[in-house]
Amino acid sequence: MRGDATSPLRAVVDRDECFGFANCVATLPAVFVLDEEGLSHARDVAADPALLEEAVEGCPRNAISIVVGTSETVPTPPDDPSAAAPRA
Repeated sequence: MRGDATSPLRAVVDRDECFGFANCVATLPAVFVLDEEGLSHARDVAADPALLEEAVEGCPRNAISIVVGTSETVPTPPDDPSAAAPRA
């Protein structure tokens, strides 16, 4: 993990590694969702650190990382759907 210890934890999904098994969604649906391509996306919301760790450990592709910080301090990957402008 990176950042300072007072910042919130945030999940980041490596979309090149994600195969859409959705174990993370089953573990923590408040954070993880499958997008229109069937790949996982992590929302930038507060979550129980133990459940975040469970989601990381439950990913068969090791596609989830936990970082310290928010979307303002941790860059969003360019292919992350949350980086797209909202649709009208």
